[in-house]
Amino acid sequence: MLFADVRGYTKLTAGLSAAEVPTLVNRFYETASKALLSHEGLLGQIEGDNVMSLFVPGLAGSEYQAKAVEAGRSLLQAVGPGTELSLEVGVGISSGEEYVGNVGGGGYKDFAAVVTLQTLRRD
Repeated sequence: MLFADVRGYTKLTAGLSAAEVPTLVNRFYETASKALLSHEGLLGQIEGDNVMSLFVPGLAGSEYQAKAVEAGRSLLQAVGPGTELSLEVGVGISSGEEYVGNVGGGGYKDFAAVVTLQTLRRD
């Protein structure tokens, strides 16, 4: 799994108009989606200022972990200093065991991928 979020999002968007915020996040989603999908990641979630992608061995092949790392690098290069977006983005990759399936309660269910803290390393 790969997690990416815009650092300082609240402070960054505080100075933007209501029309500028969705434009910014949609550009981030589009850029992130291209980087992740180009390395055979599956978009698991897109919300707020973050994206999550799954790199499944059955779809991404036996090098799925390396593809997750390359996708993270591609994303950072696409949004980093000197690019059109120029955002500070944090990327975390988990290669441990995760749960993928339905979660919820109280009448609400969602399909989710859940990682345990023991397998998550953020850089």
